[in-house]
Amino acid sequence: LDLSLSDPDGAQSLLSGDIHLSGAGAATRYRLRGTFRAGEGFLVDREGRPVTNYDFAGNLNEGRLELAVNQAQRVVWDEQLRLYTRDVGFNLPVLLDAFPAASNSTAQATSTKPATGTPSSTPFTLTLAAQQSAIWLDDKRSIPADSLTVFYGDGVLSAGLEQGGGVARLDYSNDELILAGAGFTTEFLGPILELASFEGGEVRFRIEGRPESLDIEVSLENTLLRDYKHLNNMLAFANTLPGLLTFNPPNYSRDGLPVSQAYAEVNYHGRMLDIKAVVLESEELSMVGAGWIDLEKEVTDLIFNLDSGVRKSIGRIPLLGYVLAGGKDDSSLTLEVKGDLYDPTVSNSAAKDVVTYPLQLVKRTLM
Repeated sequence: LDLSLSDPDGAQSLLSGDIHLSGAGAATRYRLRGTFRAGEGFLVDREGRPVTNYDFAGNLNEGRLELAVNQAQRVVWDEQLRLYTRDVGFNLPVLLDAFPAASNSTAQATSTKPATGTPSSTPFTLTLAAQQSAIWLDDKRSIPADSLTVFYGDGVLSAGLEQGGGVARLDYSNDELILAGAGFTTEFLGPILELASFEGGEVRFRIEGRPESLDIEVSLENTLLRDYKHLNNMLAFANTLPGLLTFNPPNYSRDGLPVSQAYAEVNYHGRMLDIKAVVLESEELSMVGAGWIDLEKEVTDLIFNLDSGVRKSIGRIPLLGYVLAGGKDDSSLTLEVKGDLYDPTVSNSAAKDVVTYPLQLVKRTLM
C-alpha cells in the first residue's frame, strides 16, 4: 500500500511525503518505510538548523509501531508515544505552541464517556529520552543537555535536564512554566550568553511565568569573568577621565576578572529583556546596573554604577538576594550604556539615576 501526504494549501504546519506499507496475506505484522517533510521544525540539528526532512523505516505489529527515523532516532507507539533521540535538539517555541493544542485534545478525550461496549479512549501521553541534546530558545540561543527526559500527559509537561554536574527540572501546565536548576558550570551559559563569557564557578537559575513573559533569575559564584562587552566599553571610557585609573582592574584584559558573585534578574518578553538588576562583585570592582535590551533590533539602554572603593558586603546577602543602593562617594562612577548591543556608546551620568531607574532602592531575598 502506497500513500501520499500533500499540502494543497501550502500551509507550513502540515506534513507532506510518502508512506509505503507492505505485508503478506492476513499477517498482523507490516513493514513501513517512507519520507515526509514537516513545515514546523520541531527538531534542530547541532548547528541550530531546523530539521524538516525525515526518512523512516520500521514495523507495525498488533497495534505497536516501531520506527527508526533519520537512522539515529527511534519512535515507539503503542499505548503511549515514546521517543529516543541522540545528537538533535528541540525547538522550544514550536513545541510550546503545540502543547496547548494537545492539552485541549486531552481534556476533550478524558471528558467524553465512551459508548457501552467500545474501548475507553486513552489520553495522549508522550515520553522522551534524549542524549547529547539541546533546548533551543530561538535561532541563536540554546540550553545544552547531556541528557534530557520529558513526560507529557493530561495536559501537564514535566522534564529533567542534566549537563555536567548540574540538574534542572521543568514543570509546565495551564500555560505556566517553572524551570529551576543548580550545580551547573559556567560552560552551561556559553551558548545562551552572547555578551559575556565566564570560566569556572557554579551557576543557579530559576525561570518562571508564561512563555510570552518569563521572569529569569541567574546567580554565579566564584567565577572568572573572561570578557563582558559592556564592561569593556565602560572601562575604556573611564580610562579617558582624569583621576579614575582605579577603574581599570589590573590584568583584566589578559587574565580576566575574579568575581565572587554575579547576579541578574530579567523579564523576557517579545524579544525584549527588561533588566531589573545586574550585580557583579569582585575585589577590584563592584557593579550594579539596570535597563533594557532589544534583542530584535540589537540595541540597548542600560545604566551602571561602578565602585572601585570599599567593597560592598554583597557576600553577606543570601545567594539569590540583592541590594541596589547608589553610593555618592568619590570612588563611584555612574555610566549610561546605549546604542548598538555589541558596541554601545558610554557616557557619564548622575549617580542618582541608578537608584531611581527603574527600581529605586530595592531590598529583596528571592530564595
